[in-house]
Amino acid sequence: MANKSLHLISITCDNRDDTLNRDKPYLKVNGNTVWSGQNFASGTSQSLASVAAASFASSTDMELWEEDAAPNADDFLGRYTVRAAEAGAGPKTATFNQSGALYRVVYRVA
Repeated sequence: MANKSLHLISITCDNRDDTLNRDKPYLKVNGNTVWSGQNFASGTSQSLASVAAASFASSTDMELWEEDAAPNADDFLGRYTVRAAEAGAGPKTATFNQSGALYRVVYRVA
């Protein structure tokens, strides 16, 4: 089976993780940080079109984290598995809703 490509389109914060400050989310694909943002509040959206596509065979994992200042550990906001079978199906939405946050990442598989 030929490798597929994960193309990230956008990220939207519906409910931020940090109760005092704005979020600093970052997105990992297969354990590698591919994007990080600053000053996210509820309602903030940002394009991810400039993020390089990730190649994968049958599936790949996206994880969303929120950076916290030391000595606090970063908050894990969730994991989402993208499957090769989604290729050609158009835009899809991954939802990350752990630790009280709610984020949506729109992506497509080619």
